[in-house]
Amino acid sequence: MGQAASAELRTAQATISTLTKDLAAARSTLAATEATVQQAKSEAVVRGAQSVGSQLVDGVIARQALERELEEAKRSARVRAGELERAQLELKKARDDMIKKTGDAKLKALESEPRGARGGDAIDAAQLVRTASQTLLEDESGMEDPVFGRLLLSTPAQRVYRADPRTLWAGTRLWEKQRAFREARAAEIAAYKKKHPEGGWPGVVTVVQDEGVGAVVDGQHRLGAAWLLSKEDSLPEALQGILVDVRPSTSDDDAKKLFAEINLSEPVPLVDLPTEDGASEDLRQRLDQAAEALAQKWPAMFRPSRSCRPPHLNIDLLRDELFRSGVVVDGDLTAWLMTQNDALGARDDKWWASSSVRCRAASKSARANALAKARDAGFYLGLTWDWLAAAE
Repeated sequence: MGQAASAELRTAQATISTLTKDLAAARSTLAATEATVQQAKSEAVVRGAQSVGSQLVDGVIARQALERELEEAKRSARVRAGELERAQLELKKARDDMIKKTGDAKLKALESEPRGARGGDAIDAAQLVRTASQTLLEDESGMEDPVFGRLLLSTPAQRVYRADPRTLWAGTRLWEKQRAFREARAAEIAAYKKKHPEGGWPGVVTVVQDEGVGAVVDGQHRLGAAWLLSKEDSLPEALQGILVDVRPSTSDDDAKKLFAEINLSEPVPLVDLPTEDGASEDLRQRLDQAAEALAQKWPAMFRPSRSCRPPHLNIDLLRDELFRSGVVVDGDLTAWLMTQNDALGARDDKWWASSSVRCRAASKSARANALAKARDAGFYLGLTWDWLAAAE
């Protein structure tokens, strides 16, 4: 998450560690004081019984002394309870501040590295959120998790919770092998849910968890959307909870199988499949960098949706088509794509109107409009995939 974020993380770790110890000490002191009050009450009963046969004056004096002892013990308990409440409030403030810093740092890391927010810093930050939340949690029933929230269903194979999406975003990492995070996609979801919060968040966020920090394998863009909305304003009540399906994991193969299973009904791009059919980590990284470079050079020509109209492109669509074509060149892939774009730009209108060109725009009018937009922007790769076929 960067050196600055790491420095903030270390500072927050020290602060929360100190506050956690203070809170534990306050709870211990309060428990001891409450025990003293109970002892004083018991002694009052015993001494009262012993004074029954004594003279009346002695009985009155004894009772007054016991009352003073009991009041002092109660006063001390109230002081300790106040100290505990202050310690809890201070830790909660530090925890909430940590969640904000962690969530923002995570989003920032994903801007420059869409497959970021998954390594050591992300794990450390998420673990800190869990630790602070666990300290604040006063639940002995096992029905509350510091990150996942309220337990709704538990079976040997899964646990389903209702979580605060902001805590879930900050208190988990993103699984290393899934598709890249696209902030534009999260922003698109956020914009829609801002207008239509009713019904809450659709579906469930899926998390695999071993003994460490949970990893999100499905639902990262919904969580990103919730975070973006929370940065603008407080989340509407309908969006303050999200269902999360937590699956136990003993190896990375569990996450791979679950990811593939989830995406059977909504296919993930072939390039992103964490199986032998998908791209290698090195190739995926090269495709990411090249596609991102084009999107940064022509931001207006890239859309969040894979079903965007030509001449626009979607980053994942471009990556997948490149991978499927099998023509990814060695060396500078971005430069090669620029060369292909220039070659298409050099084609005249007659060539583009030819029926031999398989344009992504279906009708003649749509093709003409798409070509006009492409010439205005100087970006032609989204008009056709013929340039990939020609390179084979």
